[in-house]
Amino acid sequence: MRARVILLQPGLGPPGGGECVAAWAVQGLRERFELTVLTADPVDLAAVNRHYGTDLRDGDFRHLRVPGGAHTLLRRMPLRMAMLRLALFQRAAREVIEREQPDAVVGCFNEMDVGRRALQYIHYPALLEPRPEADLRWYHIGVLVALYRGLAWRIAGISRTRAIANEAVANSAFVADLYAEAHGVKPDVVYPPVPGGFPDVPWSRREPRFVIAGRVAPEKRVEVAIRVLERVRAAGHPVTLHVVGPSDGRAYGRSLAPLYARHAGWVRCEGPLSREAMARFFAESRFGIHAMEGEHFGIAVAEMQRAGCVVFAPERGGPAEILGADSRLLYRNEAEAASRITRVLADPALQERMHRESLERARRFGTQRFMSELADRLGGMVVSART
Repeated sequence: MRARVILLQPGLGPPGGGECVAAWAVQGLRERFELTVLTADPVDLAAVNRHYGTDLRDGDFRHLRVPGGAHTLLRRMPLRMAMLRLALFQRAAREVIEREQPDAVVGCFNEMDVGRRALQYIHYPALLEPRPEADLRWYHIGVLVALYRGLAWRIAGISRTRAIANEAVANSAFVADLYAEAHGVKPDVVYPPVPGGFPDVPWSRREPRFVIAGRVAPEKRVEVAIRVLERVRAAGHPVTLHVVGPSDGRAYGRSLAPLYARHAGWVRCEGPLSREAMARFFAESRFGIHAMEGEHFGIAVAEMQRAGCVVFAPERGGPAEILGADSRLLYRNEAEAASRITRVLADPALQERMHRESLERARRFGTQRFMSELADRLGGMVVSART
């Protein structure tokens, strides 16, 4: 008889890196275990498959939802209230777990306390203070942030001690170090799944353009990428920049509009693309650029690399691991970024060699590897619980 596993995830709906991890976790666990997926939000499998490249079907797992009153109300609030939503989700999950008595529990949303020891996947330590700038919004005012977070956990009866006692895996060595800083123990790394399906386009047939991809949000620093490539163009390389991804906040989009207009001859906002269109666009491009410092992992960087792009990124954060700590691709500031890029653009033979190296590195981040590692860890937890 197959072991019974409950996977906890507030929602599977795209977009989002955490949701991508959860979707592929469901795909990897569905055959090995009798799987129940507990969410707060409804699940649209067609949208999940279309966005993340999975092939989930009705009947692959049992789907349960926590009682929806509080979560429905919070979704209608003008503020995200993400911590309170997660706290209430965990409180509701404890009741379901107590009733179902599964052999193992796994969650894909950082530290959690669900009444028993579980496997938790860490995108960024939820209990690490101070919070990174990327998490903050205009209403996160000084001490009120800490008070709100503490209150949310107290309302839900969540224990920091029990949360830390869970088995944890991190999405990058960068995040594993931050987890150790917060909790005194360093988790193993299980890299997120990077879906494939990119066309095989020879380097000679690719456009000599740069792509910056992912959510268009303040922490992604699209304006930095524009300034870097402005320096590159001034050095005699007429490259273009294409911004691919959904906008996360109208205010930031409005702030970029003058930059787009000023550089309309070589900067283009492509907006969100379907997975098929995105895969084709990446595979037909030669270069990628990423500008967020301290990125937790950087799924867009990994996708561009898997498509065979030569990608440049800040040296601090998960993308440095994705890019193999290759100093030719990593930078500390805008001037260094422009210098690194200019050197590569001046050497066609080097470009093709780095393209092949990108494809080779991308093998580390396949979906099959992620699914196998996660299933093996849960299998080990099941054996331990039964002995």
